[in-house]
Amino acid sequence: MKIAYVANVRMPTEKAHGVQIMQMCRAFSQLGHDVTLVVPARRNLIEKTVWEFYGLEPSFQIVYVPIVDFIVWDKWLGNLALWLETLVFGLVAHRVVARLHPDVVYSREPFSSAWVPARFRRVFEAHTFPNRFLWFYRRLWKRYDRIVALTAGLRDRFAAMGLSADRLVVAHDAVDPERFDCRETKEEARRLLNLPSGFLAVYVGALYPQKGAADLLEAAALVDPGLKIAIVGGAGEPLEKLHARAAELHLTNVFLPGQVPHAEISLWLRAADVAVLPNRGGSDYAERYTSPMKLFEYLAAGRPVVASDLPTVREVLKPDEAVFVPPEDPAVLAASLNALARDPAAVARLGATSIKLAARHTWRARAEAVLSEITGLPRVILPVPWLQLGLLALAIRLFYVLCFPQQTLAGGDGPLYLALADRIRGLNHDPSLPAYYQYLYPWMLAGIRSVFGDSLSWIRVAQAVVSSATVGLVAWAGGAFVSRRAGITAGSIMALFAPFIIETGIIYTETTYVFFLTLALVLTVVAWSRRQPWPWLAAGSAFVLAGLTRDLAFYLLPFVAVIALWKSRYLKGLALLLIPSVLVVGAIFLHNHAISASASQSRVPVVAKNYSQAVFEPAFQEFALAPDRLVMYPEGVLRFFLQPDRLTVISGGVSLKTALLSGDWSAISDAWLEALAKALLYYFQWLITALAVIGVARGSMRPGAKTVFLTAIGFGLVTIVIRSVGHGSGFAAFEPLARYRFPTDPLLIIFAAVGVERWSPVLLTKPKS
Repeated sequence: MKIAYVANVRMPTEKAHGVQIMQMCRAFSQLGHDVTLVVPARRNLIEKTVWEFYGLEPSFQIVYVPIVDFIVWDKWLGNLALWLETLVFGLVAHRVVARLHPDVVYSREPFSSAWVPARFRRVFEAHTFPNRFLWFYRRLWKRYDRIVALTAGLRDRFAAMGLSADRLVVAHDAVDPERFDCRETKEEARRLLNLPSGFLAVYVGALYPQKGAADLLEAAALVDPGLKIAIVGGAGEPLEKLHARAAELHLTNVFLPGQVPHAEISLWLRAADVAVLPNRGGSDYAERYTSPMKLFEYLAAGRPVVASDLPTVREVLKPDEAVFVPPEDPAVLAASLNALARDPAAVARLGATSIKLAARHTWRARAEAVLSEITGLPRVILPVPWLQLGLLALAIRLFYVLCFPQQTLAGGDGPLYLALADRIRGLNHDPSLPAYYQYLYPWMLAGIRSVFGDSLSWIRVAQAVVSSATVGLVAWAGGAFVSRRAGITAGSIMALFAPFIIETGIIYTETTYVFFLTLALVLTVVAWSRRQPWPWLAAGSAFVLAGLTRDLAFYLLPFVAVIALWKSRYLKGLALLLIPSVLVVGAIFLHNHAISASASQSRVPVVAKNYSQAVFEPAFQEFALAPDRLVMYPEGVLRFFLQPDRLTVISGGVSLKTALLSGDWSAISDAWLEALAKALLYYFQWLITALAVIGVARGSMRPGAKTVFLTAIGFGLVTIVIRSVGHGSGFAAFEPLARYRFPTDPLLIIFAAVGVERWSPVLLTKPKS
């Protein structure tokens, strides 16, 4: 399994969390997982490499992500520096994680990994619990497949927030026993550290007030003569305060060496007779949330433990496995140390117990616990607001078709489909109407006009509904095939995409065709990895609806079927994908053959417009491979991607320059609006295309999605070339987008959303060795 451990920390760091992170990554690696630690590339005064600093052999990869290190300005920015650094790292890290394609994303901070795509399982290791903004944190926590709590008390707080028990696991901190199995004897360790003989109690850790080192110093004034105390760790002002207090109390039995290398800690514990954990209480963090790593180091060193009587310590140690003292009570602490110094048998018994306990609390055992059965958990996939985005699109489209003058219905296929609809209703018997036509759209128009009357506004409203359904479908597909973020991005672009808004005001088949074709392709992707019949049958039925709207879908289907068979190897699914269309196309061809026979026509279209005949036309055969035409193919492809879709003729074709010279303010307003609309369409189309290229090149999608979508886009490219090559004027005169490119725009927008998610100037840096 591939694991990406995302940690917003300076690495290496002298703080304890650095040890925990490195040990967990090492433990994951020891279990056979492929581990990558992702950390920010912050300024670091530690000159040693991370492996040298922690005394580990390189067993996993470390990726340093270049960011702006706001922490160096915390003197001026305060807490804002931390929030800015967290935001920047989170935004960049999720892109890095997406490129790594891990199975699990692990993190100690909710802001570092909550934003990664939902297709990765996410594990959050909680070390505390917030006091404010719980409504916000609750939304973050629900994104995780598993939350690892350091203590049972911390787990209970998460459970009280409504998180299910199957997503919560308790895992106390741990230790690597081998690192504390010193070769030196107690006497040799004391000699190396220049320590005297006699009973020695040692504390190792930070000097924060809640750690209780000051209480241990006060106890040093109350212990029996000859009992020595060492407080190892700390630097700066806290250490200076301890030195000052020791001098004030005239203590000669206390050693304050300050901070020592982590590798030297085991030597200090070997020199000790007992180890002291004098943590203070008084807060939820101290009493319920923290799991002191030094406690497990004490156990691994085989030293008896004298610990503050706190719930978090009681979770690890039973009453007969340590000596418990009240927190912040130097007198009782001193008395307990005196009692142990007089009872060598108790010291030996507790030391042996510590070694047994340490064997249960290894980093490897902890790594197994936090990942146990995680692949069997239900995946947390946040729903994409596809319905809300569809309703937003509907509101925009209804506003457009009801409040703005629509393109005059003249020429093209619009009047033809209305005439066919009226013939279905028995109102038009014009013998000049074509015998062959695409069936679904005229019947849909006939139904609308029968129910609502002959006003074209009702058809435009219906097209607005269909177009909005496409928006919701694209949002859902982006969320299901890529990530929730990509789904929202794709749906938002579609909702505001001007060509689709404009199309709702034109009485053509494209709006309906786009929906059914997109539905067919999305259902094909859904069926891709399923060896069940119904998804394949649903996809095949959707292709029938798309083909009955515009028969190009029937020509696309064989290419999609071949790709699906090649990848899925599911013959039954392939049959279910093809059979509905084969039956429908066969029935239509027989119907058309009967019409041709009665009309004494020799040429029978397969469906309606018979696009397949285009490659047999003399003009195509003459120009397809002509040397002077070959140079036009790149131009055709460029036009395919860059020309905007349908444009309403707002100004009646009057240029802005002509309108300005005429002085007609109404014409100037219309011409200016048209010029602005065209400019926006062109630039927006460029942006969508560029982002789609990034999405195709660098993005990742659900298996099958990229292949199916690219097949459809490639088919669109081929059809436009075939459609245009026979024209004498070449690609300068073709109609590129309305009929051929337009159906693939939803797919390009999904790729563009992937491009938005994947775009980043940051490159993965090589791990430091």
